[in-house]
This record gives sequence, structure tokens and C-alpha cells, in this order.
Amino acid sequence: MVGGRVDADMNDAAVQDALQFAVLKHNEGSNDAYLSQVASMVRVQKQVVSGVNYFITVRMARTNCTKNNTNEVCAIHQDPALARPYTCTFTVWSQPFKVLEVTTIQSGYHLFLTEEARTLDLRVKTSHSVKFHQLNMKILNKNKLEIAEGVLFKHLPQSYRVYGYLYNINRNKPTTQEVVVDSWPKFKVIICRPDPKIKGVLESRKRVACYSTEEQALRKMLMDDNVIDWSLDFMTGGFDLSQAPILKEVSSVRDVKFRYMCAVHLVYLADSSHLLTPTVDNDLESRISSLDISHVDLVNKTWKFGGNEQSYNTVKHFISNYPSYCITDGQDQPVSWILLYEYCAMGLLYTVPEHRGKGYAKVLVSTMAKRLRAEGHPVFCFIEEDNIISYRLFKNLGFTEDPSYRAGWIHFNYN
Repeated sequence: MVGGRVDADMNDAAVQDALQFAVLKHNEGSNDAYLSQVASMVRVQKQVVSGVNYFITVRMARTNCTKNNTNEVCAIHQDPALARPYTCTFTVWSQPFKVLEVTTIQSGYHLFLTEEARTLDLRVKTSHSVKFHQLNMKILNKNKLEIAEGVLFKHLPQSYRVYGYLYNINRNKPTTQEVVVDSWPKFKVIICRPDPKIKGVLESRKRVACYSTEEQALRKMLMDDNVIDWSLDFMTGGFDLSQAPILKEVSSVRDVKFRYMCAVHLVYLADSSHLLTPTVDNDLESRISSLDISHVDLVNKTWKFGGNEQSYNTVKHFISNYPSYCITDGQDQPVSWILLYEYCAMGLLYTVPEHRGKGYAKVLVSTMAKRLRAEGHPVFCFIEEDNIISYRLFKNLGFTEDPSYRAGWIHFNYN
């Protein structure tokens, strides 16, 4: 029927031409920072109006590389198994068909791209357009990450979550994240996301962190198909709670399950002189030490969000690469401990029930905070609003907060 949509043959030559053109345009928007290719076709519809419109839904696979512009050579040829999957719908129309000159893709060093595939004879039309959310997203390299850290420092405390990631990355700490911005050098949105190039990243709990100075820019960034892999089970936390409606809106548009987990206080140590130092006798001082790999299972079993293989790998990552403190009993077994997250926040504070009420948590928080301040680290913690005991503990030790700011935690694609 003229004007209505009908299903079309996926193997039709005109459909393949239209898809080829759409994918080329899709990749042009990446500034050659990655290459997306069709993994499978989901559905094709066509509409006859003044020409033929095609609505092509495909499953795409994206591979990353370290190129920051088209003049650089790709330094990473990624394992196909690590390609990011996502669904994309292209709308392509012609009014009328015209023959284009041969167009050459510049991404010749990327995975899967054969010599034959680098030149496309687009027997499609100059008037064709592709409708999709595509921004001039930038993946930050080492130099840009250092600049971005300085920018985020000016936006503390609200930017602490993303700032903490960049702080550790810039000091060569092991990371599971890569960092993208909506534009450079002046950015309104910065996002830390799991980096599939890093071995084992998908075996640990996946986290996404974002900081934005403008809601509309954040909405556009999240609607870009190439910013976040929405097929993953991941958490985003430490975000401005006022931006929760945007995250809910985007998840609804993408048909992604959305679970609001908690609201949290963001407390931080503004000045070392504000830190209260509890009295520690010689016996207790002799029992303060660090956690090691042999304690991963213990911490994982007692962690509120632990108890599975992903959380086990996450705890192992924390203990292996970041500071931790514990207090041991007479058998040298940890009975109270505190760790540091990959984004620099103190957390996983826990004391086994039979040793509570002895002031161990207060001693560990103070000890960790003193060390972090001495080494120049940011000192902060996210505390769930219903955890009144921990909130009072940190406040009594000299931590402060912005009373007008609340952060949130959301779980996407949860099982």
C-alpha cells in the first residue's frame, strides 16, 4: 500500500545498498575512534512515498581502537569476542536514486575490514539521509585525561565519582574504565564506562559513572548508540539524583530494565585539620594491617552487594590494587575492614557482629583518611540514606557534605 510500511526482503539489492550507505555514515560519526559493523539484520520495512524509504533494524558490533583522529594509525586489533553489541535502526530514503562517486573508508587498519571492503560503490543517492543519535563523542587519551581531571576538580564535590576514576587512571593505577566526553576541549558531559579492551573487565561488576553540567547534553549523550552498551548488566552510581528522570526516560526509550537502588549521602573530608583521630592503644595499633588476596572470599561473603563470582572478582581487584585496612583478632583473622573503590571512594566498611561496639570502624576510617590525605588522594564516601550509623560515624569524624546535593544508584538490565 502506498504510504504504509511493509516488510521487505533483507537480501534485496536495494536494501543492501541502503544499509551499506547507512553503516558508512554511522562510522563517519566516530572520527575513526571505533568501527561498527553489522552482526545481523533484525527487520527491514519499506515505505513508498515520493521514492522509497527503508527502515532497517540491525544488530551492530563495535570494535574500539586507540585512534583519536583520522591521521593516526590504529594500535589495537581487538579480539572479535570483545566487540560491543548494540541494536540500531536506520531510516534511509531516496528522492530520487542517483549514482555517487566511489567513497573510500579511512578506517583501513581496523579489525575485520578487508581490502575489498574499504572501497564502496554507493549506488545510492546524494539526497539520502540517516536518522540516528550520533554525537562527536571523544575517547580521552592520557594527555586529555589529565586536563579533564583538572576541570573536574573545579566541580567538586558533585564530580567526585568521575574525578576519582580519573585521579587513579592518571596515576597509573589499574583500571577497568575508559573515559568519553561529548566534546573537547569544552565538555558538558563526561562518562566512565567499562573498557572491553581490558582483559577480564566483563567478568567483574560493570559500572558506569557520569558527570554533567547540562541536562540536555546528558540526555543527548545517553541517547547516542555508541556511548554505553545498553545490552550489559551494569550499575551507574554517584550521579546527581536530580538527573534520575533522564536516566529513567532513556532506559524506557531503549526498553532496558531499570531498578532504582538507593539515594546516598556524599560525605568528604574538606581539610585534614577537620579529621578527628580516635585514641588507639598499643594492642589495637599492633592489630591494624592490610587485607590480602587470602581475604577476598571473606569480604565478598559479607559485602551487601557480594556473594557471586562477579563481586568476588571486583573485591579481588580492589584488594590487589588499592589501599585497604583491617583489624585482626588474636588468631590474625580480620574482624573489621575498609577498602577503597576504583574511583577512590572509601567503602565496604564492615565489622563482624561479635566485635561491634568496640570503635573499630572509627579507627579504620580515620586511619584510611589520614593516609589518603597525606598521599594527596581525594577523601570521600557514599553512604546510603538509611545507613544512619555510618552517616553519623563519618560526620562525627569531621566529614562534611553539601546539604543541597544527593547522589543516586541505579541498576540496568538486572537479572
